[in-house]
Amino acid sequence: MHRLRDLAKQIPIAALTLCLLQPSARATDYYVDPSGENGAYTTIQAALDAVSGQSPSNRANVFIAPGTYVEQVTVSKPNVSIIGQGPSAESVKVTFNSIPISGVTFGESFTVSSSATAFSATNLTLENSTPDQNITQALAIRSSADRAAFLNVRFLGYQDTVLVDSNSRQYFRDCFITGDTDFIFGDATAVFDNATIESTYRGYITAARTADTTPNGLVFLDCTLVKGSDRSPLDDGTTAQKNTVFLGRPWRWADAGTTPSTIFIRTKMDDHITTAGWDPWGNLGDPDPVTRYSEFGSTDLNGDPLVFPTNPFGGTTGRASWADPMTAEQADNYILANLFGTVSFWNDNPAAVPEGTGVTYLPQGDGQAWDPIAQLALLPSSLHGDFNNDGRVDAADYTVWRDGFGTAFTQADYDDWKSHFGEGGGSAALNSSSYTVPEPSTYLMIGTAALLCLAPCFRAANADAAKPRTETAAGRSPTTQRSANSNSTSVRKSVQVLSGNSCPRVFLFGGMS
Repeated sequence: MHRLRDLAKQIPIAALTLCLLQPSARATDYYVDPSGENGAYTTIQAALDAVSGQSPSNRANVFIAPGTYVEQVTVSKPNVSIIGQGPSAESVKVTFNSIPISGVTFGESFTVSSSATAFSATNLTLENSTPDQNITQALAIRSSADRAAFLNVRFLGYQDTVLVDSNSRQYFRDCFITGDTDFIFGDATAVFDNATIESTYRGYITAARTADTTPNGLVFLDCTLVKGSDRSPLDDGTTAQKNTVFLGRPWRWADAGTTPSTIFIRTKMDDHITTAGWDPWGNLGDPDPVTRYSEFGSTDLNGDPLVFPTNPFGGTTGRASWADPMTAEQADNYILANLFGTVSFWNDNPAAVPEGTGVTYLPQGDGQAWDPIAQLALLPSSLHGDFNNDGRVDAADYTVWRDGFGTAFTQADYDDWKSHFGEGGGSAALNSSSYTVPEPSTYLMIGTAALLCLAPCFRAANADAAKPRTETAAGRSPTTQRSANSNSTSVRKSVQVLSGNSCPRVFLFGGMS
C-alpha cells in the first residue's frame, strides 16, 4: 500500500483530468438554450440533428431551457427523449404557424417521424399558432413513431391538433389537448390516459381511421372533457356551447379495410358533449358494421353517471343507435398490458371487445409487447440539478468527497455550496471546472487510477482543514451537470471540482448512490 501511495505522489493532477475527460461509449445529453450559454444549442432542431450514439438502453436526452421556441421541428432518430426544463409544461413552448402543403404535409409544426422509434417527451407545450378561422388543418404534432410516449405535454391547436398515424402504438399520459374539429385523429393505437381534452367550438373530438386488422384505435382512459374558448385575439373568438361537440366520427369508414375504432372508458364530460355522442360523418348508410365506437362509465364533471333521454333515432341509451354497448367485463380488458401487449390476446378473446372486425388482427410495430410506463420511467427529471429524479434539487442529489473520504454532505453544506458556487449562485472562476464522469464500464478501468491521483490532494486538504474555507466559485455547465442515464443511481453522473489553496479539495458527485 505504501508503494501505491508513493506512486500516487508521482502522478500529477493533470492525469486525473485526462482520465475523467476520456470519451465513453454512451449517448450524450444535449442542451438547448436561446442564449447559447455554456455551449448549448440555440434551436431544438440543431440539438436533434447532433444526436448520435443512442440506443434503447442508453437514450439521448435533449433538455430544453424555459422559453418560447418558434421553429418547425422534426425528430427522425430513435431512442430520443425531449425534456422541458421548468416548473410546468407551460415553461417551454415550441410553436410554429404551419398550414398544409398539398400532397406534402398536413401542416404539422412538430413531427415525430416513423423512424423515431421509442420517442419520449415530457414537460413542454407543442403549438400550431395558425389562427382559428375554420379554414384549414393546422397540426400541433404529427406523430408516426411506434412506441412514442408523452408525459405532461400540452398540445395546442384547432383543426386536427394531434395526428397519430402509421399504424403505430402511442401513449399520452397526463396531457392536455385542445382543438375544435377532429383534433385527435389517425390510424394508430393511441391511449390517452388521464388526459384533459378541451373543445373550443362546436365540432368533433376524434376522427379515427383504424384498419380492420388493428385491434384498437383511439382509447381514452379516465380522461376529462371540458369546454373552452379560443386562445388568441387573432382567432375568431369561438367557445364550445352546450350540446355542440361530438365524441367523434369515423374517418372514411366506407373505405375497404377500414374499421374506425374509438373508445371512452370512465370519462368525465361537461355538457358540451352531445346527447347522441357520435356522428356518422355523412349520409353513407349505417356505419355500425364497420365501426367500433363505445363508451363505459361516462359521468358528468362531478362524477355522477350520465342520464340520457330516449334517443329519437332509436335505442334507449340516448347515444347514436349504431354505437356499440360495452359491458363492465369488456371494459376491464382495456388495460395497458393488453392494449400494448401482443396481438394474440385480442385474437384469442374475441368477446373482449364490444364489436370485432371479423378478421385476424395483425401485429403492430415490432410485434413485441411494449410497456410505456417503463419507457417513461427512463425520463430524467425536468429540474436542472435533480440528479436523483425526486422532483427536488437538494443535498440528496450529491455525494461529496471533502477533506478526506466518506465525509457526509449535509443540507447545510449543500445550501452553502449553492449560495456561493452552484445552481445560479456565484460566477465562474478560472481555476475551477466541471467534469463528466464516464459510464460504469469506462469508470471501472479508470477508477483505481483516479483515486490514486486524488490521494495526495486529500492529504493536502486534510492538512488545511483548520484553515478558513477558500474554495473559489465553481461555474456550472449544463453539458456536464447531467449524464445520459440520469435515472441510474449507481452511476457517477457529474463531478464538480472546487479549487482550494493547493489542489482540488471539494468534489461534488451529482447522482452517485
